[in-house]
Amino acid sequence: MLPARELLKFYSKDLRLSHAKTVPDLLSKNKSEMILKLYQEEYSEDEIAEILYGTAEKHPNFRKLKSRMLDKAAKIILSNIEQVKFRNKYDDYIFDIQRLLIVSQLLIIKDNRKIAEPLLIKAFKKAVFVQSTAHIIEIARILCYTNAYNGKTKAVKYYTNVLNDQIQVYNTFLDLEIMYFDMLVELVDSSEYNESTKQKIKNLFNKLKSVRKKIKTHSIELMFYRISMKYYHSIHDFNSLKIVCRQALSYLNSKPHLFQNGRAGEFSLNEMDSCLRLGQFAQGALCAEKCYRYFIPYSTSWLVFNENYFLLAMRTSNFDKAKEIVDSLKSSRYQLNKMLKRQSEKWRIYEAFLFYSLNTDSGPRQFNLYKYLSDIDIFQKDKKGYNYTVIISKFLLLLNTDHIGELISLEDSLKIYFYKYIKSNEFPRHYIFGKFILKYFKKNFELNKNDIDIFMKNIKKYPKLEETEIIPYDILIKMIYDNNLLDLRKYKIII
Repeated sequence: MLPARELLKFYSKDLRLSHAKTVPDLLSKNKSEMILKLYQEEYSEDEIAEILYGTAEKHPNFRKLKSRMLDKAAKIILSNIEQVKFRNKYDDYIFDIQRLLIVSQLLIIKDNRKIAEPLLIKAFKKAVFVQSTAHIIEIARILCYTNAYNGKTKAVKYYTNVLNDQIQVYNTFLDLEIMYFDMLVELVDSSEYNESTKQKIKNLFNKLKSVRKKIKTHSIELMFYRISMKYYHSIHDFNSLKIVCRQALSYLNSKPHLFQNGRAGEFSLNEMDSCLRLGQFAQGALCAEKCYRYFIPYSTSWLVFNENYFLLAMRTSNFDKAKEIVDSLKSSRYQLNKMLKRQSEKWRIYEAFLFYSLNTDSGPRQFNLYKYLSDIDIFQKDKKGYNYTVIISKFLLLLNTDHIGELISLEDSLKIYFYKYIKSNEFPRHYIFGKFILKYFKKNFELNKNDIDIFMKNIKKYPKLEETEIIPYDILIKMIYDNNLLDLRKYKIII
């Protein structure tokens, strides 16, 4: 959704209708009221233009009306800004600094420098206290000019020295941040790390270790912990990852004025992820409790937390809880069709595994396999990660149907894919489970207990779960074997 639409929805929140996609009465409402109601009901801008002006093309009057309403929305937000409640002291400080800075700049524009100066000094002290380098530079620059204008040599020298020191710190931080952005863009749509990304993470990690010894700022300290987590995650050292997460939380707890719920939640979330990968599910559940405290419900971070919480439920065979999480998401504002594409694809994959896992339910259920596969677009490129998981889900779903022909035809393509992308030295658990599936095909879907015991023994040699392992493979192998014994055919898949 466009930011402008979100702004207009905020502006019109008191006009929210109880039902969706019903066109308001054109005769009883003016166009301003109409557009607000239509935005609330999730109409596209083309649809709104069609309703208001009878044309799918955006009418010039529509653009003017939208522009005026955006201005009004911004003014309403500013007029109510004092009522905003922050969850931690750090955000309070940043808000105060920003407010004092804006007011001071407005006063200087009005040539009221004498009134602006004490406000700037107050903002400067707060910025130094919370180590906000960007604000320190901006405020010191204005104070340099103000004091130079008044002929205060000593003050100019002081703020000039501050500027020189902070600019060096800021430039160092910006260099690190640019490296971080370059690394991050490669990770967005992939579940596994390629060699290029691993090297970038390692380079940034080593540089941060060096910089951290020379420069002590909150921003660099936070970045060090965040990159350390990425680094240990990339080399699958989840014990070290867990230690870093706890060190990061200890750092935040030791500095109450710098504590942020969002950052604390991020560190707890990464600790939870490390526990899931190590199979330490009881500790993962404790991390989940922390995340509940730190994350704002329905925020982006809350959505990421629910992914981990879902995986915790799936990896502990608590499938009813996993279903409860999926159902809560579907009934929230984070419906699948409103998420980012990669997020919605991931949740569709999760739903496929959940569907298979609930195969002990008594009533028939349906799952549209073709639609599910056609919805996966981004992760088709993630050959060593989620695309392999999609293929496994297809195998599992077909296994619980009477479409034996479809299942048999999957064997050749799976075999080619498996030997091309899944290597035992890179993904040992993926590899063992893939060999299990191929053996399953070879023996005409009738593995005996000795076969199962061999695979179970081999997979237990590698206790660290793969990134995209939704149900632990040792559990999944047992589920497949048990279901085969029972010959369950309770679900029907639409294909």
